[in-house]
Amino acid sequence: MGVGVNARTAFSLLFPPILDEFGWPRGLTAGAFSFGFLVSALLGPFLGRLMDRRGPRAVMLLGVALVCAGLGLAPRTSAPWHLYLTLGLLVAGGTVCLGYTGHALFLPNWFVRRRRLAHRVFRCRRRRDRHPAVAAGADRRSRLAHGVSREWRRSSS
Repeated sequence: MGVGVNARTAFSLLFPPILDEFGWPRGLTAGAFSFGFLVSALLGPFLGRLMDRRGPRAVMLLGVALVCAGLGLAPRTSAPWHLYLTLGLLVAGGTVCLGYTGHALFLPNWFVRRRRLAHRVFRCRRRRDRHPAVAAGADRRSRLAHGVSREWRRSSS
């Protein structure tokens, strides 16, 4: 789940290098990130139905496949619609499959006697997973200030 969430929010780290490389308007480029939220909202009801029919394991495997495909194809981007397809549709759709809905479905069944403890541990981990993204952003700003390469394709593959 942490990988899925960080894969989606990594767009903010890749945004300046993508703008520098392609020279696209900021709104057009940032639209891919917004499109991902729209995809997430639209997939929610279908994801719930799919989890009821196939179970969380199948949905999470689908999520892994979508995130891998999106991140694998993102470095080949040459037009704005490629960005919308890879980071907007595939990665965002995959992270929805890897998100909290699936974990909330199977986690209570794993820990019947100590369900409350399992939920506490899960919530603590969720909070902790946010901190590496903040640290990565500070590290990125530090590297950019010292003139390290802004090549986004290498860092996303």
